[in-house]
Amino acid sequence: MNMKYLLVLLMTVLISACDLQYSPDKEDVMNAAPLVIDTTTDNEPGVMTLRGMFRYMADAAIFRDCSTGKSFPVVMAGPYIELESAYLNSGIEPGAELMVSIHGRYMERNDMEGNSSRINLLVDSFDEIHDSSDCEPPVQTD
Repeated sequence: MNMKYLLVLLMTVLISACDLQYSPDKEDVMNAAPLVIDTTTDNEPGVMTLRGMFRYMADAAIFRDCSTGKSFPVVMAGPYIELESAYLNSGIEPGAELMVSIHGRYMERNDMEGNSSRINLLVDSFDEIHDSSDCEPPVQTD
């Protein structure tokens, strides 16, 4: 096969996969409820302790933050592989959500065409899987 043909085919598949992911806009993220920054264990600026619903299917990873209810595409780099591995080994149905805790940061990244940007989650470390099957609202104490 011609290398140029393979490159065009690969780009078409990648672009199609990106169109299927949820894309929150920058204003939604900036106007969301404030997130708690855990300064006790992280040295990198912007790294937060996050709890939410992770799902993975067909090379698309999405994280729904329990504190905001917003969903974000997950960058598949670095310690992300530990999160994906835990998900795949959990026995959960592919594409179903799994409650996890991670350390990570939200970052703006350009889409593949470079025409626009979206907020993505970069995983700095995977902490644990929780037994809960869904985000529970925080308990209010008076």
